[in-house]
Amino acid sequence: MKINSKLIWKIISIILLIISILAFIFRFHLRLMIPFSYHHFTTVMILQLIIFNIINIIIFVVKLKTKNWLKTILSIASVIGYIFILTKVSTNNRKEEMAKFLQENEQSLISIVQYVNENNLKEGDARNMELMKKANEMNLEFYIIKKDVIFFRIFDLLFFNYDYGIAYSEKEFNESPKFNYKYMTPYSDWFKVKDNWYYYELAD
Repeated sequence: MKINSKLIWKIISIILLIISILAFIFRFHLRLMIPFSYHHFTTVMILQLIIFNIINIIIFVVKLKTKNWLKTILSIASVIGYIFILTKVSTNNRKEEMAKFLQENEQSLISIVQYVNENNLKEGDARNMELMKKANEMNLEFYIIKKDVIFFRIFDLLFFNYDYGIAYSEKEFNESPKFNYKYMTPYSDWFKVKDNWYYYELAD
């Protein structure tokens, strides 16, 4: 039986296209499942899938029997369409996701907050070994204590030192605080999840 390599390649391409879309839809859950120190692999995997699919889309369009100017338009339109789809499916309801995460992990998070308060830990004490251990048990990384806000980093973004996570503060915030761990820039997103808990985002 003769193997149709072109058909197999088309099937693989379609499967990888679907996987790339699913990876965008469920990337929050993927990151929670993967140990924190390996989170960058999700970024690498998604980037590789996107690059592969863009190249494959262009190759597919180029092979069409039509005029070159039309191929160019179709290639650009197809790539933009693919990126648009990824953008649409990746617009997750972060508030809903973070509320669920908090619901499942609030007691463990509170124990970390209690440890911080009981030991009077302040800015600069974020690398306390016991604190790091408690956070790592939850597949989190303790982020930083900054101006009475305790930050927990949920996702580690490749090439960067900051990303998104959950924060605790006994102070009521009506808007995002104008500071972060390293660079004095505003947060791109900041909202209250429950009681003293806030979601923050610097990159996603």
